[in-house]
Order: sequence, then C-alpha cells, then structure tokens
Amino acid sequence: MDYPPVNFHFRVSFAPQVSVGPPTLAEASFQEVSGISSERTVETYREGGRNEFEHRLPGATRFQNLTLRRGMVLPGSPVLDWCLDHLGNGSQPAFPIVVRDVLVELLCMDDSGSARVLRAWVFHRAWPVKWEASRLHATEGEVLVEMLELTYDQFTVKEPSSEAADAA
Repeated sequence: MDYPPVNFHFRVSFAPQVSVGPPTLAEASFQEVSGISSERTVETYREGGRNEFEHRLPGATRFQNLTLRRGMVLPGSPVLDWCLDHLGNGSQPAFPIVVRDVLVELLCMDDSGSARVLRAWVFHRAWPVKWEASRLHATEGEVLVEMLELTYDQFTVKEPSSEAADAA
C-alpha cells in the first residue's frame, strides 16, 4: 500500500439505527463525501477577583453536517426516497423521523482488485436536512448532480482489526 492513501476509493452504506426500522438501504454510490469533521467548543469563565485572564474550559463537541454528492438518480432510489420523505416531497414531512447509521469506508485496492477497509466512520442517528439539485444550464453539458445533507448525533472512527491488516 502506498502512503498516504488516496481518497477516491470509498463506499457509503445506510443501515437502520441499532437494528430498528426498515432494512439496510443497499443503493449508495456517491462521487463525493464531505463534512467529516468534529470541533470541541471552548467555554470561558471569569473568576471573581482575577482580572488578568479568563479560564478556558472544554465544552461540547460539534459536528458538521455530512454532505453526499452524486449524479442524479432516477426515481426508485431508496436513499432518495428516504430523504424526500423526511423533507416533505411536496407534502407534510414524515413523522416520526427514521434515523439511520451511515457508514463511510475508505478503501485500499490491491493488485487483484480486492478492496480492504483502511478506516471507517460511523455517523450515528443520521437523518436528512437538505436535498439540492445542481443548476440547470442549457449551454453546458455537465451531469446533473444531487446533494444530500444529513445531520447526526456523533460519529465514531473504526480502524481495521489487526488480523485484517496483517492479512493484507
């Protein structure tokens, strides 16, 4: 494997949160994933009688929304249906909201074409907050791209097991 890894071998899958809800959505091909980010907030506290500085204390962790982009798919996409149902799709949004765990895996391809997971991010209790189509332009021959934006509670990073890494 070459280091550092390339960022164009990845896959995205959607699963019910903790085995609750509809089955896993198998269809999930995307050309771009962004928003894999976390940031710790800082709370300041002024102590009485101490004017020369403020105490800086760790606060909550914030996460960016996860943004997924792909060429627009035809009707019948389970992922798109899930998103549009929650965003209203011309009517009342779905309630209660069906949350899903979203798995993004960075892959390494070996010489035989087999994929091995280098790192995985699990976005817990994700649900759609935005869907957008790219602009339509009569003089450009670009592919129509749709963007799905998901919010989530938190994400965890999963490293490959040592047996899988040793086998490669």
